[in-house]
Amino acid sequence: MKTMGKRIKQKREELGLTLEELGQQLGVNKSTVSKWERGEVENIKRSLISKMSTIFRVAPDWLMGFEGTDNVNLTYYVDGRETVHTVVDQDPIIGESSKRANLYKVALEVKPENLQIAIDLLKSLT
Repeated sequence: MKTMGKRIKQKREELGLTLEELGQQLGVNKSTVSKWERGEVENIKRSLISKMSTIFRVAPDWLMGFEGTDNVNLTYYVDGRETVHTVVDQDPIIGESSKRANLYKVALEVKPENLQIAIDLLKSLT
């Protein structure tokens, strides 16, 4: 759990968030976030890990400290104009669920007017 705590603190600080600000986004007290960062909490709810990974733009398994799940930030362009940023796993051993989670994160960022372009792009990959 100490690895997870260090990663939470690292990402929170990278984003310039205070303990209170992160806590507000997650619906918990700043003291709870502080306990996570110090590794004093054994079990963090999956829903909170999921929210944190979205806020931090990292895979949940990386946040939880699993090895071999380094993340790569990708920037790509939809229709040549709209920039979309996402995080993907480098390690191909990561399960399909992680790949689907990353795809879902990307899909959330696609504007409705670019949805057909995204669909066509996905179809071309199969």
